[in-house]
Amino acid sequence: MKTSLTLLTLLLSLGIITSASAQEFIDFTAVGRNPDNDNPGYTADYFDMNYLQPTPRATSLNVSYTDPLGANITMQGSTVPSGFFAARNQVSMSVSNVQSEGYQATTAQGSHTQVTFFTPGALATSSVYNWHVTGTTSSTVPGANVNAGLSFLAGDFGGADLTTMFSNPSTATLIGPGNLSYTLPLLLDKPIDLYFYSGSYFETKKSQGDAILNGNLSGFSNFSNTYILDSIDLFDSNGDSIVNWTMEETSMPGVVLFDQNGRTAAARSPVPEPTTFLFLALGGTLILAHRRRN
Repeated sequence: MKTSLTLLTLLLSLGIITSASAQEFIDFTAVGRNPDNDNPGYTADYFDMNYLQPTPRATSLNVSYTDPLGANITMQGSTVPSGFFAARNQVSMSVSNVQSEGYQATTAQGSHTQVTFFTPGALATSSVYNWHVTGTTSSTVPGANVNAGLSFLAGDFGGADLTTMFSNPSTATLIGPGNLSYTLPLLLDKPIDLYFYSGSYFETKKSQGDAILNGNLSGFSNFSNTYILDSIDLFDSNGDSIVNWTMEETSMPGVVLFDQNGRTAAARSPVPEPTTFLFLALGGTLILAHRRRN
């Protein structure tokens, strides 16, 4: 997801992101516009952000304002994280008195964690990670960029931070609802890094604003039910399924989160429903205008 990389690169340049740890998260929601298409990019008028920190945090925005060109913008959005294996993202946006500019709303979250697999018999030589994504989108603007995305990466990266996944060619991406299966052909004899990034987004261009000048537009991307790492499959050197194993976070020794049957009770803590909408995908350089932060 190039949008994610753009945002994180900017945060690094501002000195906002902290150093990597065995577990780290980023969560954010943002709303903005672009009077000049992608030159230099969308300006974030308001955002709520949790930088790379050792614990996840839900973010939300519910704002209504008039932008410098006179458009009246209303945006609602939220992220609800659940460790490294589940997420919920929602966003909605409406604009009246549309001007000659693009509009964008985003919600996104990502995580990096290290995990260890334990097998009583032969070590696993490969593993498969199975994600499931559900959600819906709507837009009154033909051709608007309204959707959601999921990116995932697994391997031995020495604990490198979350930005690693955005430049790694092995990162797999799913756009919209569906299933994503990721195969890691690596001997699981030591801790490995898991990275995932998800988001929902609604974005229009300046040319689309010109087509409905002084009119109205709206849209939403509702992926609150949800991005889930449903199961993990382990295989031995013969390609046979390993039917007895457990997986723990290195920062939570003794707490089994996955086994051969899927997520365990420890990984199924209730995830509250978000109370607001939001969406993802910053299509250019993010310019920080106003910041809301808990």
